[in-house]
Amino acid sequence: MKQVRVASVSLLLLVLVVAVSQRLPAQGDEPDSPSALSIRITPGVEFPVQGDVRPLYRIAYGTDLIARMPLRWGLTPAAGLSYTLMPLRADATISVLGVGVGGGVTVDMGRLQFAATALGGGYYSFFNAQQRDADGVPYENQSGAAGYASAGADVSFFLNPLLSVGLGGLYHNYLGLFHSARAHIATTVHIAGLQQQVRLRGLELEPAFPSLLQHYADHAIGSARITNGERFPITDVRVDVLVRDYMRTARTTAVAARMEPGESRPVDLYVLFRDTILNLTEGGRAPAEVTVRYLLNGRERRVTLTEPLRVHHRNAMIWDDDRKAAAFVTARDTEVIRFASEVAAVVRREGPAAINPNLRMAMGMFNALSQMGLSYVIDPNTPAYVDASENIHIVDHLQFPRETFRYRGGDCDDLSILYSALLEAVGVHTAFLTVPGHIYVAVSLGINAQEARQLLPDERLFIDFDGTAWAPVEVTLVGESFHRAWNVGAAQWQEYAATPDAAAIYPMSASWAIYPAAGWAGEGIVVDLPDRDELRSRYRDELHELVQRQLMPQISQMEAAIARSRDPVRLENRLGVLYAQYGLVEDAARVFQDILARREYLPAVINLANIRYLDGLLEEALELYERAAQIDPENPTALLNLARIHQDLGQHARVRVHYAKLQEVAPDLSAEFSYLSSVDESTSRASDAQLGRTRMLWETEE
Repeated sequence: MKQVRVASVSLLLLVLVVAVSQRLPAQGDEPDSPSALSIRITPGVEFPVQGDVRPLYRIAYGTDLIARMPLRWGLTPAAGLSYTLMPLRADATISVLGVGVGGGVTVDMGRLQFAATALGGGYYSFFNAQQRDADGVPYENQSGAAGYASAGADVSFFLNPLLSVGLGGLYHNYLGLFHSARAHIATTVHIAGLQQQVRLRGLELEPAFPSLLQHYADHAIGSARITNGERFPITDVRVDVLVRDYMRTARTTAVAARMEPGESRPVDLYVLFRDTILNLTEGGRAPAEVTVRYLLNGRERRVTLTEPLRVHHRNAMIWDDDRKAAAFVTARDTEVIRFASEVAAVVRREGPAAINPNLRMAMGMFNALSQMGLSYVIDPNTPAYVDASENIHIVDHLQFPRETFRYRGGDCDDLSILYSALLEAVGVHTAFLTVPGHIYVAVSLGINAQEARQLLPDERLFIDFDGTAWAPVEVTLVGESFHRAWNVGAAQWQEYAATPDAAAIYPMSASWAIYPAAGWAGEGIVVDLPDRDELRSRYRDELHELVQRQLMPQISQMEAAIARSRDPVRLENRLGVLYAQYGLVEDAARVFQDILARREYLPAVINLANIRYLDGLLEEALELYERAAQIDPENPTALLNLARIHQDLGQHARVRVHYAKLQEVAPDLSAEFSYLSSVDESTSRASDAQLGRTRMLWETEE
């Protein structure tokens, strides 16, 4: 019965300790808190070892309640309560209550823990029932008190972060009464088990730039390191980042399915900003909450740190990567599209189809900006590109296209952004060009270098990049002629192109893949449209200047060479191609017809067919292309044109036949016109059909 009483008392003490410990606050925000309190209950069997009085005592029962708080290096202050129920030979029992303070050591070995403790203090003892002599008179001394000391050790195994069990022994010395040895079961409640022991260290957040909000969707804005400080493996480890002022919900990143105790892993931090961040006209700081979530023994735990995040205004950017400017090239902005479409309508109606369509569009768009009164302006209140590009810590101010329209000007980066956005809006690819202290634009001509040399014998006027010819345009010369802007842009590139790392070209499509356009709508800014008649007049003048500056010198040289040649057919054909490329199709047709009147010359047949095709005379063009195929059944230009003319005529079976043959003899060329490979009974994409009709391959013997 006495044993049951002792066990009940021990169990009650354990339940009380657990209940109290569950109400203690978890220290999630302080994973390195030194508090590691544990409360150990050690019920067991006690053996008296006092030699002189041992016959007086029987085997005893007792329990200790020890509170311990390990510090550094395993040193552990401790305090304890002890209770022993000691049966006597005289059929009586005494209770001994001891209290002491002291210390010890704690050694952690994963899920095992060794602990040794020594305490000193005092005790109080008393008979559990009043003792009387033979006459029934109670003895005077029924209780007593004296000094107390104890020492013990045990080894425990963690069942979970809160609870461990083990075996151990204790030595008690109740001075003047008895001393004993106890074997016990140790049950320990670890208050530290309530604390989140996963650590989030090295938290670094880069300043946020609203213009890069799309970039942040799949590129980290910061980093940290997660360490599992728990004694047990953790699972489903995730990190949440929430900037409440600019995000609807937290952005979650999966870190690991499982992390072992002591394991450490780096983690990238991501955000998903709302579009409203683009309304910021002044920068500031916002609290960023970084939370680690994980499962421990099936229960979720969280560790949260809050770090201030620097958020810049919407026009801010640093030039650590020139491609970042692509985020401001909002080619899908409705006002940009509206303006660009208006210009494109004039260009497509006025320009000869034989002249490179991209060059004509670049010319028309440049003239439209000049007509609108835009100019190159440096804001004295913002850093110039020449300064900001040399110091990546300077925050520059870049304008969105609508803003440049509103302000009627900007510096080199603002005008380059606007010009690129307008051209990209109508399907003309662009690139940023950078030279020391300057950024401007290159326009893709949509042709390879060999074709560009036929159009522009002066190779300094175009850049051969990645198999495509690009025309450099110095946009800051808006207001002057396009031809001057083109020549100045080309000269700047040639000045630095030969110097390693001095000049660079960044195609917009590749830059957008990393820094997508921000998509700022610019509510309230309506862009005025150019006057069509004035634009048409400017554009015609530019076309005339193009012909005079580029074509006429070549014609003079070609005519002189023809006059000196004994067999001038090849040169005459080249002259006809020059006429055609600059839109003088009647002169070109006359040259090709004169050649064919004298001899059957394959390039002249194909080139005359091209003229008829551009004029919309499809039946005549088809007859000439078939004539060319009879002369040379594997001629790539003839095969290509047969495929696309049959497409225009709706004869899709013939398209497949000719295109398959083209893939065999000229796979690279077939890839450039790959839209023909998917031709079926339905109409092909309008943009591809337009490409097929405007890009002509002129046949020469070079």
